[in-house]
Parts: sequence; C-alpha cells; structure tokens
Amino acid sequence: MVSRDEMQISWIGYQVGDVFIEELLGDGQFAWIYQGFNQKRLEKNVIKVAKPAEFLQEYDGHDLSVTQALKLFTGGFSPIIPDAAELLELQSERMRKDPEQILAKVEQFTSTDSLSYLRSEFIEGVTLRELRGHYGPISIEMAMDLVRTVDTIQKSDVKYHGDLTPDNVMISYSSVRLLDPGYFGNLGCVDGVFEHCAVTTPAYYPFLAPDDLFALGIIFWELHFGANPFARTTNGSATSAVTVGDNLKELCHRYAAAGRSLNQALENFPHPRSLEPEINPSLEKFLLKSLGLTINTNDQVDAGDRFVSLAQMGEALAELSVQGLSEI
Repeated sequence: MVSRDEMQISWIGYQVGDVFIEELLGDGQFAWIYQGFNQKRLEKNVIKVAKPAEFLQEYDGHDLSVTQALKLFTGGFSPIIPDAAELLELQSERMRKDPEQILAKVEQFTSTDSLSYLRSEFIEGVTLRELRGHYGPISIEMAMDLVRTVDTIQKSDVKYHGDLTPDNVMISYSSVRLLDPGYFGNLGCVDGVFEHCAVTTPAYYPFLAPDDLFALGIIFWELHFGANPFARTTNGSATSAVTVGDNLKELCHRYAAAGRSLNQALENFPHPRSLEPEINPSLEKFLLKSLGLTINTNDQVDAGDRFVSLAQMGEALAELSVQGLSEI
C-alpha cells in the first residue's frame, strides 16, 4: 500500500489537465490541496484532490479545532468517515452558487472511479490568522468588511459558509475572500447515507449548525484575546476556577441534555477583564454579545442577548468606530 507521505509527494511534478502540480499547500482531513501552474492560461491554480478511502480515518473528535465529519442525532453526535469524492463535489456545487465570487472560483470538477479533484482559482493574500500573527490586531474597518462579506454569502444561493475560521478567511489586496466552505445535510459515508451531518470545525461551530454569526463572534474573541474559548479538547479540564452566572449554568445543562459539548467551555468561560483588565467597556460588551453573553450584576459572565443578524453586528462595529476604537 502507498504511504500517506508517498501519496502526497506522488502528485507533485505531474500534470492534471492543463495544470502542472508544483507543491503541496495543505493536508486536510478529506483532501490534499496543491498549488499548480495552468500552462494554458499562464496562471496559478489550486487543485484539491479527494483522498481515497484507505487514507480516511474516523476522527476521535477530541480536538475541536480540526475540521470533522459528524453524524447528528437526537441527544448527540458521532464521527463518521465521509465519501471524500462526494463531499468534494458538494463543496464544488456550493462554490458555484456564489455570484459575487467571494469564494474561490471553481474552474473544473472532475470525478472518475480512481480520481476526484476540484480545480479553482488561486487567491493571492494572507489568511486572517497570518495577518493577526504578523501585524497584530485587525482594524474595525476590516472586521466590518468581514461581516459584510459573510452577509453577502448568506443572502446568495450559497446560504451559509459553514466553516469560518481565521484560516479560511483570506485578505486579498483590499478585499475579503472566503475559503473551503463547510457542509450541513445528507452525506454519503462508508456506512451508508446519513440524513443529518455536519462537516465543519466544532471549535467555531459548537452548536453543530451553520451559524456563521456565532462563528464570527468566536473569531473576533480569538483575534482580540489570542485564544478560542471553544477550542479546548473535549476531554480537557478547566485551566482555572471560574464562576459564571446562574442563567449560563442553566443554559449549559440544556446544551448537555441536547448532546452538544458546549457545557465545559461555557461553565469555565473567562471573564474578559481576567484576560485584559483595562479592556474598553464597549469592546467588552461587543465581544460578549457576539457570543450571547453578558456581565451580570454580580460581575459574572452570564447568558445574555445575541446579535440577531449580521447587519446588527455590523452596526455595533460601526458604533465602536464612532466611539474612537480603531482595532478589535
């Protein structure tokens, strides 16, 4: 059997259609992603190759910051091994529905008995994670651009992105582009077809629903404080003693009863001022409301109102700008 590393390397130097494959960009859970040069158009392309079944493994689900395929059912969820070729085709179909080309433009999808691959445009730029790591906090203006970009996706036939993470947001020149949308719905797997599935990153979609608004709230929290509060492994323990409000405790019990693993993260949710004592009060309120949280009269993190729409979140960012804040 060909090893995992041999399979990755074997594509480099070969030609797929008009594209000469030059280097491996990433090793995803369900596909290999390569950069290639289109010799006909004289431009870079991305080639995403679905992994054969023998290279797919059922994920243990402990690391919530990794993209996972999950089967959803009443009272819980469990990892599954998807048909990677079908999943890639579903992603291709969703990307083609984007009229604004916020997602990478699909040039070609090809599927045979032995090979399934997606060829798309190569987007020049840096990811949001890279931008934050190299240059520090992002501007309020860029945060507003990101909210508007996701709102445009939601108003199109794409409906939702479904896997927003700092790695899937690309800052390209003066525009915001989105990479690798997730998937929620029926999905073929090695054990058959399941009706309710999620292919997403649970650390950003902890409800296991296509809630891009909540994912943005997590991203903004992570950009400001440097850590995702939902990324803790499911078998981890609290890093410090934290007391949260009674309403949030009750909410955690409901999540636990519904089989959603949010209770550990929320029951130990950090107080913003424990992370940054001098945080601007308006920014603190914005970051908490983005996650449906607030500070109660006992100065505890508690359940609160959420933004009801991306437009409302954008308005709140604009108000932060009016108040003189320039960065998230």
